Amino acid sequence: MRRKVKPGWILLAVVTVWAVLATMIAATPPEPVAVGTLPGEPAAPDRGFWFPIPGARVPDDPLYLPNAPREYRQGTAEGFDFFERASGGVPIGFGTGVVAARSGEIIRADLRYEESTAAEFQALVDKGADGRLTDDDLDRLRGRQVWIEHPGGVITRYAHLSGIAPGLQVGSRVVRGQIIGFVGNSGTSDGVRGTRTNARLRFEVWYGDRYFGQGMTAAQVRDAARRLFSE
Repeated sequence: MRRKVKPGWILLAVVTVWAVLATMIAATPPEPVAVGTLPGEPAAPDRGFWFPIPGARVPDDPLYLPNAPREYRQGTAEGFDFFERASGGVPIGFGTGVVAARSGEIIRADLRYEESTAAEFQALVDKGADGRLTDDDLDRLRGRQVWIEHPGGVITRYAHLSGIAPGLQVGSRVVRGQIIGFVGNSGTSDGVRGTRTNARLRFEVWYGDRYFGQGMTAAQVRDAARRLFSE
């Protein structure tokens, strides 16, 4: 004569099996996330940046990419240089609008920027030729700037601006795609001479004291940029 199994025993068995499986799953380490695999790539890179000039793309010329050599000052570039001739044919003239690559808070806005004199600029050039430029010197060569801090402490820098969008200042919150400034040539020899030639945007992404692309080859920068920017 078969004994009838009580429903309570069935429920207990199911709960016991589930508890064992849950314990095994919890004890199994998760699969590693494939980030930080490129030299200089941060451990958890931020995603979803827009290009700071709508319609632009990663520059074709490797000289305009992060980590490109800057022999005249014995250093390397710390960001992307967007010129009209090297950014997919998008019009990038003096005064072209520059947008926030991602939402965040403005932590720097050079509202009272004054261009270097010819003598001051030449002194920077001479220091650069000797490899003696300080961080403050390099900052001066970026011209008028806006910096935006994003979640996770990531900072984007927008340099060589001709102006800053009205109403913006340190502490202002901006949203991705909002105009924050305008393309210019401040901090360059052309800006010092008071011309509007060779307008460009320098765009840098910083993770603490490291910039996006640091230590990478041009091919690695392009590969990483595909993951950085939203198309």
